Amino acid sequence: MLIVLIATLLLSSNASAYLSYGDASDDCNWTATTVTLEKAIWNCDDLTVANGTTVNVDTSIVTDPIQLRVQGDADIDGIIRVSASGTTAGPGGSDGGTCSSTPCSSTATDAPGSTGGEGNGGGAGDHNGTFNAAFGGGGGGAGFSANGSNAGATPLGTNIGQTAGSPGTGGSSFFSSSDLDSSLRGGVGGGAGGSGGDGTFTPAGGAGGAGSGSLLIVAKGDIILRTDTLLEAKGGTGSVGTSAGGAQGGDGGSGSGGVIYIVTSGNLTLSGTPEVEISGGDQQTGGSGGPGGSASVGILRVDTASGSFSGSFTLLGDSTAANTNTASSSITDPLSGSSSESLVSDISPSCTYKEGSERLLFMLLMSFLISLSLFQAYKLRW
Repeated sequence: MLIVLIATLLLSSNASAYLSYGDASDDCNWTATTVTLEKAIWNCDDLTVANGTTVNVDTSIVTDPIQLRVQGDADIDGIIRVSASGTTAGPGGSDGGTCSSTPCSSTATDAPGSTGGEGNGGGAGDHNGTFNAAFGGGGGGAGFSANGSNAGATPLGTNIGQTAGSPGTGGSSFFSSSDLDSSLRGGVGGGAGGSGGDGTFTPAGGAGGAGSGSLLIVAKGDIILRTDTLLEAKGGTGSVGTSAGGAQGGDGGSGSGGVIYIVTSGNLTLSGTPEVEISGGDQQTGGSGGPGGSASVGILRVDTASGSFSGSFTLLGDSTAANTNTASSSITDPLSGSSSESLVSDISPSCTYKEGSERLLFMLLMSFLISLSLFQAYKLRW
């Protein structure tokens, strides 16, 4: 019985992959000037993004990375944008740290999260019991595929006797192209600037920039990216620290870029000069307090059946650090095979891939019944 159960589990676990072409239930012929997505997963027959079309995401509704699953071909000649906007995260991204008007520094200004890639907050300026102006330190930039940058040095205040806030450190790298074999996630946020102070006023540090969202395009047919294509997953820039009474809060650190992941069982053709931007947020230096740190670039990955594609990307900003190597893909089509196939492949809210539990439960039940029958046969024989 144990042998049968183990064998059944092995067969069921190898029966599917985490990528899917979807069920073609959605109309993805996007030709309007602006298209706003209000869900994360799209099951397309064919995918068209016309020239002059910009596809955005309503991040008040969508909090997971965008997946465009295509049964046929994908033809893109417009813009698909999953970037952060300042302190507002893209789909699947996370927020930066914040600083209130009361003195805040250290962990109080760190970006929320547990990856280790989040930017660390700047320290508060200390007027040391005087009425001299002290400046807050800037927030550290977020890490992702690389380490985020530390905040710049905090300027001294306008008079002697005060202590400048310490600069926040950048987050660590924690996600690589190979991690896309099993998971998809967005970028993370930068640390907030520390508050300033002069004994009367306590100006807040700027909020950290948010992490970019991420985008997966997976097609059973061919994918063509044309001249006016722009796939954008850029991190948000931190906010400027506030000022009051001569004291200055530090600037926020910036959020990291996200993932652009392109997968096809056919051919990928880059026609003309299609653009990709997965830059981290720019360094914020707009305040008089400590400047924030810049953030890590995201990840560009391409998988084709042949392991190659024709043409080349135009990589914008610091996206030139992106990984554009290809790898052979293994994609499961839920519409193929037996009509009794119950495979469901999806991304969980925590942004890790999971297989449908229906098939596993069915196989466990069948293994139990088969084992019970074999046991009864053994008893009858002896």
